[in-house]
Amino acid sequence: MKKSFANLKAPVLVTVIKEKTPEDAIAAIKKSEEHGAAAFDLHLSCLDEQYQTVEAIRSIVEATDKPMLGLNYNLKIDTGIYECSEEERVELLKKASLAGIAGVDLQSNTFNTAVKSGYIGDPSYSFASANPKDVVTDEETINKQKALIDWFHGNGTEVLLSNHPLVPMTAEQILDLAKFVAQRNPDVIKMVTWANNEQDVAECLKAMALLPTVIKGIKVHLHASGPYGRITRLINPMLGSYIIFCVDEYKQGHDPNQLPLQDTHDIIELSRQFMYCAKEEEKAE
Repeated sequence: MKKSFANLKAPVLVTVIKEKTPEDAIAAIKKSEEHGAAAFDLHLSCLDEQYQTVEAIRSIVEATDKPMLGLNYNLKIDTGIYECSEEERVELLKKASLAGIAGVDLQSNTFNTAVKSGYIGDPSYSFASANPKDVVTDEETINKQKALIDWFHGNGTEVLLSNHPLVPMTAEQILDLAKFVAQRNPDVIKMVTWANNEQDVAECLKAMALLPTVIKGIKVHLHASGPYGRITRLINPMLGSYIIFCVDEYKQGHDPNQLPLQDTHDIIELSRQFMYCAKEEEKAE
């Protein structure tokens, strides 16, 4: 039976894997399993080109009984972001699907990379005034994304649709954007806003508290980047955010804002024990 990334107990501790070879990726996965990882986030583009094959990716996928998400953010460990065509980027995701990976991260700028630099869509949406990056509203691009999502689903692969607006947004704007992208029928929605101050953090937390009431049948992840955003990576999962992206060993290419796996695992387990004890006390009263 194929593993599922979209049907795990939340919050899901996901270890980010950025390695050049299958051997190094598997070693990182095995170590992370010991420290509490529930799933893995495999950066396919970080693999050396000779290992960007169905067979090599399959060897990584089959090295663990935990589900794995494959993504291609045009990233190399040594040289950073690189350019390639959308067809090449999508082809690597398809290879991961054919290799049996549980899910793929489909960026919402797929087939329209011009939106990476700012909003160029329909101005009538409430979120338009925030000038979010990574958001497309034109019907042609959306239909191509829907067709690609259908392809992955037809191959038994779940889809996380990722949005990186990377600007401060109000709770209302975040909710409206989530409802808008949910129409593309992904299994998980991921959104990353920005927090320059406490007010931006408050809007992100408010949105996360409300998202489960407006998005039904789709798991939702939300956190903020920016100078004040890191705290949302830990607090939002307490409000229903689906994923906590963690790092087991900080090395070249890893995001220092992502949380340390072992410490985060311990905090989550303590929180679950606290909630269990509180419920038991409530029953006894």
